[in-house]
Amino acid sequence: MRRRHFPRSQPIVPAVTDLDKSQRFMKQKLALYLDKLLARQPRLDREFLEMLHWLVGPEMLEDFVDQLRPLLTVQQRRQFEQHLGEDIFESHVFANAILSLVRGMRRDLQNTVTRLLKKTLNQWLDTIQYCGASQVENSLSLFKEIFRLSDLEIEICLFLSLLQIWDEAQRLFEYHLGCHSFSGRNYLATILNASDVEIALAINGKLTKIGILENDRGNSISLEASFHQLLNTASHGDLKTEFFTKIDPNPVPLDAHMVDPLATQHILTLLGAGTESSTHVLLYGPPGTGKTSYALGLAKELGLPVYLVEHAAKDRHWRRQFAFTACVNMAVHGESSIVLADDSDVILGTRDSWSLFGESSDKRWLHDLLETPGVRMIWTVNSISQIEESVARRFSFSLPFKAFSTAQRIRLWESILEKRNLGAILEESQVKDLATKFQSSPGVIEQSVRKAAETGCHSNEGLLSALNLSLDAHETLTHGGTKPHRAKLADPNFTLEGLNVTGTDLRGLIEELKAYTQHLKRLDDNDGSTMALLFHGPSGTGKSHLARHLALELDKEVVFKRGSDLLSMWVGGTEQNIKGAYEEAAAKDAILVFDEADSLIFTRDRAVRSWEISHTNEFLTWMEQFPGIQIFTTNRLSDLDNASLRRFNHKLEFRYLRPDGNITFYKRLLLPLTGSRMSNKIESQLKQISRLAPGDFKVVRDRFKFKNPSEVSHDALLAALREEAMVKSVHAGEKAIGF
Repeated sequence: MRRRHFPRSQPIVPAVTDLDKSQRFMKQKLALYLDKLLARQPRLDREFLEMLHWLVGPEMLEDFVDQLRPLLTVQQRRQFEQHLGEDIFESHVFANAILSLVRGMRRDLQNTVTRLLKKTLNQWLDTIQYCGASQVENSLSLFKEIFRLSDLEIEICLFLSLLQIWDEAQRLFEYHLGCHSFSGRNYLATILNASDVEIALAINGKLTKIGILENDRGNSISLEASFHQLLNTASHGDLKTEFFTKIDPNPVPLDAHMVDPLATQHILTLLGAGTESSTHVLLYGPPGTGKTSYALGLAKELGLPVYLVEHAAKDRHWRRQFAFTACVNMAVHGESSIVLADDSDVILGTRDSWSLFGESSDKRWLHDLLETPGVRMIWTVNSISQIEESVARRFSFSLPFKAFSTAQRIRLWESILEKRNLGAILEESQVKDLATKFQSSPGVIEQSVRKAAETGCHSNEGLLSALNLSLDAHETLTHGGTKPHRAKLADPNFTLEGLNVTGTDLRGLIEELKAYTQHLKRLDDNDGSTMALLFHGPSGTGKSHLARHLALELDKEVVFKRGSDLLSMWVGGTEQNIKGAYEEAAAKDAILVFDEADSLIFTRDRAVRSWEISHTNEFLTWMEQFPGIQIFTTNRLSDLDNASLRRFNHKLEFRYLRPDGNITFYKRLLLPLTGSRMSNKIESQLKQISRLAPGDFKVVRDRFKFKNPSEVSHDALLAALREEAMVKSVHAGEKAIGF
């Protein structure tokens, strides 16, 4: 019979030779799906025939028509010709012609048509054979390896990916047969050569747990979009780096961290044992306390490869479970290694995951991950408040990291400088200034010192300049492009001598606070004792300055909180801020100072609002349980709640300076501004001025400090002090004395 020739005006279907290896592989899969449908579900329908037409092309189907013609009666052939016409290029025309033909045929002839279609499909498969593996096959093989997937799980991923690539495949397998839904699960089982039970187990198992499949409450499934993208675009060589990165740690030495050596040795023993069960170590504490650097130091000490889980990149779209599952599988089944899960608050913080994200599978997935046999992981988080007990109990060991004190940061600087052979270049005072000025993490400090050494900064001036520039730039970067507000340090001109303080001996108080600090360091002696101090008196009398001076004496930082830092317009917000203040001070091992405490601890006898009582109750609770030094300052003692007064270990009243105090602060703050010594007459006049406070001398100093010393006279300074004293006297309704 004469072969049909098609008009040149018809669109040209891409030749098989135009397909690359991946396209050939994927279309082979679609052909095999159709073949299995023909074998088990021989009923022909329009969607199947249109899909077949799209896949094999009209020229291959022309051969099918030529083989079919001799099997038809004259009448059947005539009707078939009428329906087919000259438009075999059109899939719907071909489908209509075949359906019209088989509708009136006997069952055996229908089976013959099906057999010829199957033969045509297999002949087409022979034409698209290729040598070697395609990119998609390589990706599937690697996905199978790093996610530990079964053959069936990989086949499901590939099938769902094909539906996203070709609309023709989606129309047949999803829209028509419903293979993505529960109702069409038998068709999916047919084309993947599996049972319904095996399909259900594969779908509801690991694929759903780690987020490869998006399961619409069990009714329909789809492949997660970013996984589909990776499967079809990522190269084999770069695919692993999408999930984890092998790093070569060059951290700060382990002994530079302020960690008990016994704890460090215990962690090294746990991670180095390589047991069959899982080993997880949790490092927690505020940012910048050295958790990551310490973790890298552990890995280097063990001499094991370390892999960083790539889970926090904001430009990535796949779920974090991908990265963790891939990295853990690699570490367990590949080379013996340590997995570092840095900044994992979101991963481990499952306490509110059901309400915040609606991902009920997170906990199940996380528990399975934590119980993976043989895995050795180090986790770091900034907060443990959202870690549930069911997660916390799976850690073999946990270690808190607190903010460095000034002394600890100095020792850290010394250790890092010594490591780079730069320890002798900077002076002791310069190292102290760097440690006080910058709150950077050990890793940032180490990098700044390393870069300074690499660029040849080996002079005092050059090294100091390079370190200041580098660290200042880093802190500006991490604070949104603006320089951070640095904590106000103790005034070097402040002195205990000359203060007019009653209630305790200041030198004795300092020794008592030092003893209390040592008491807190002995865990076995930690009996819940607290140290709350009340500083009350007029403004400027030295309350805040003494708090900073105590921090300097005790080698601690100061956390200052005012009403504006704590009071919130939201219900419960102030209570949360109060809690946060205590937690911040505890984490930094700092002295906690509440300035203008009368605006925070309301007297409940005169409270008219419920929130005033609630705020006071929150303070009273924390005052009784805070293991550290807390200082409250106020100008209005009568406004404080009576119950709070009973909780203060010491109540220090700050009064205006005595005459000798006037002389002390004048000599320290104002005398250097003049070009002459202080005469007996000036000293006598100074002693007669009442209602002066250390703050007044600071105000006058700031007013005259930029003048030439020849322009600053003692008379002018005394006049300025009298003015400050007079303002306070007028405000108090009294006549000033000493004018």
